[in-house]
Amino acid sequence: MSVEGFVSTSLVMLFVTIDPPGLLPMFISLTHGMSNQQRRETAFRACAIAFFILGIFAKIGRAHV
Repeated sequence: MSVEGFVSTSLVMLFVTIDPPGLLPMFISLTHGMSNQQRRETAFRACAIAFFILGIFAKIGRAHV
């Protein structure tokens, strides 16, 4: 598999795994009552934590490419 094919496949799988459109209603309901600034900070924090966790699994994973 080419590098481009691997990257595109990985990005599609990541998008499907995280499912941003499916999580949007949950995020809105959990942040009900927060100001727009608090919502932005919460969303950024959640994205940073998810990126960190996925990065750890990608680094220590045992995928053979």
